[in-house]
Amino acid sequence: MKDEKLETMIGQLVSIGFEGTDVSQNLVGLIKKYKFGNYSIYAHNCTSKDQIRKLNTDLFGIILESTGHIPIISVDQEGGMVTRLNDRYFTHFPGAMAIAATNNPENAYIVGLLTAKEMRGAGFNTNCAPVVDINSSKINPVIGVRSYGDNSDQVSQYSLKMAKGLIKGNILPVFKHFPGHGGTSQDSHFDLPYVDKTLSELYETELIPYIKGIEAGYCHAIMTSHIIFTNIEPEGLPATLSKYFLTDLLRHDLGFKGIVKTDDLLMEAIKKHYGIVDGAISALKAGADIVSISRDINAAVSFVTKVKEMVQSKELPVAVIEQAYERVTEEKEKLPDQIIDEKEYKEIGSEEHQITAQEINDTSITLYGDRTDYIPVGKTLVITTNAFNQTNIKNPLLLELNASAIISDSINCDGVLIPIKPTEEEQEDITKKAKNYDTIVFCSYNASIFTQQIDLTKKLEKLNKKIIYIAMRNPYDLAFFSQDRARIATYEYTPHSIQSVIKVLKGDLTPKGKLCVKI
Repeated sequence: MKDEKLETMIGQLVSIGFEGTDVSQNLVGLIKKYKFGNYSIYAHNCTSKDQIRKLNTDLFGIILESTGHIPIISVDQEGGMVTRLNDRYFTHFPGAMAIAATNNPENAYIVGLLTAKEMRGAGFNTNCAPVVDINSSKINPVIGVRSYGDNSDQVSQYSLKMAKGLIKGNILPVFKHFPGHGGTSQDSHFDLPYVDKTLSELYETELIPYIKGIEAGYCHAIMTSHIIFTNIEPEGLPATLSKYFLTDLLRHDLGFKGIVKTDDLLMEAIKKHYGIVDGAISALKAGADIVSISRDINAAVSFVTKVKEMVQSKELPVAVIEQAYERVTEEKEKLPDQIIDEKEYKEIGSEEHQITAQEINDTSITLYGDRTDYIPVGKTLVITTNAFNQTNIKNPLLLELNASAIISDSINCDGVLIPIKPTEEEQEDITKKAKNYDTIVFCSYNASIFTQQIDLTKKLEKLNKKIIYIAMRNPYDLAFFSQDRARIATYEYTPHSIQSVIKVLKGDLTPKGKLCVKI
């Protein structure tokens, strides 16, 4: 095989990430030399819809000219707490658990379709969603509300609707994180999780959305998880590097014929324990078709170079490259060859989309328990944390949100922002301040994980004030708060969910959502 053909094939098996918001000459040179065929966009690459449109248009043309194939242009636009496209310009649609709480699967289809329209308008053709993980661990630090719930049938129903909407809007959905990330108590962004479930247990729960997605014809791409399943994987490898999971189980047993894309190999689960480049090669050997290497272009260069050398020395069979290349290019032939949909471009962040997103968020707000006295009386203090960065991929706008300031301004009361893990001294200070108020609105953020928030509420309870509890992310927090208080779940800390909270506190919205997990 000629070097140029081999380089082109290997380049199709990489999805790169990069710094900056435009196409540098250095990036152009690397694409032309190493034939990189795909890329992912993150929040740091996006400043406006015009900018991201130009970036995608430029890269699309450069990659098509350099490789002869259109690129897979992907982004994690799940909705809710994981959105990479700047919500100053794009609509911030609700996430999975908030949608499931509306008790209406059609909302997942609507969000999928409208998300696809905005993505197509900006030049994307692939969304790393839906999340089909079954959130079976209440202390899962990375999935939680990104899941449609803890029931496999419910997750299947809603995720397939989301996928159907994306496909209708000409976006390739990527089901993730195979074979399941919902049962972990560790975050693979920072460590290597272990799960002790058996294969029969996976077939009864985690694998069901994949099986149904494949059968329905909606699942053409799957993202792997960096998790070791100790009772299943014969060599003790994470699923991303496991021939058993990616080839024997996924392709042979489940009959999957589409693209297998790894989760980002810069995550510590792989980077720390296996190395980025060696991990990428192991994933390729195991059956992955596209290895994701974000924000380290040098690692992507090393991968392409090393794989080429291994093929030429016959250390790696060329058939491995050819088969992956065929799967990737076959799926690419189904993608739109038009980079920008001008009609959809005009709908990015449109008033119609914003209204729909707000309506779905409003419908998701859930009252837990029997207490309905959720309207503040008298002098009121709103206590919230900031939205905490759960992974090493930051969403700057969410981190800047200050719910206490927004809510207190809207209902004409006082607000205070507390750390995600308030110290004993900070708890005492807040409790002292709260003595001067009649009502306390306490907005938690994953207090079931960051338990210092629960310690603070125990101090506040001793004041014998009216307290309204609002879980601004995981609803599991509500189980730790007094059942003698009104308890509300919003499922996410976003601009739309904050507006929903304001409506509830003003008495303009009655919570009608349905809790979709056991707490």
